[in-house]
Amino acid sequence: MAFVDQMPQVQLDVPHESGEFFLVRQLGWRELEECRRVRAMAQVEAAKAVGSEMLAQLQAMEESAAAGSEEDSAALEAAKARQEATDARDQFDKDTLISRSVMGWSYGYPFSKVRLEQLDEKTAKWLFGAIADLYVGAEDVAAQGEGSTPSTGF
Repeated sequence: MAFVDQMPQVQLDVPHESGEFFLVRQLGWRELEECRRVRAMAQVEAAKAVGSEMLAQLQAMEESAAAGSEEDSAALEAAKARQEATDARDQFDKDTLISRSVMGWSYGYPFSKVRLEQLDEKTAKWLFGAIADLYVGAEDVAAQGEGSTPSTGF
């Protein structure tokens, strides 16, 4: 279905709290773009804070590792693969993605966006990752040209 307001919510079971879950909805393209835009703006501000000198040092370290032995190159490739997996999630702003996606939960008090801001860090990190993975998995399938989303994603 082409319209996200007609799609069912997805239940995400909290792995570290038996029996608890969050209900999330699929975001429309404008909301996803907002999540990406907010994150990109934060990354630009972080880069400004780091400064060009620090960025040059990081680039020099990468070039040095690339010119090293085969073992160094293999370690660098493994680190790059791990970073790519992280980067797929990193395209989204955590606060924006969570606040736009979550529509309910199983906890014993009424759902509210204000209460959502009171999540502990462990749960917020897990929830962000679980929601982002729904989109990352769907993008992987689309990139492969299979034409459908995985059963675990949107």
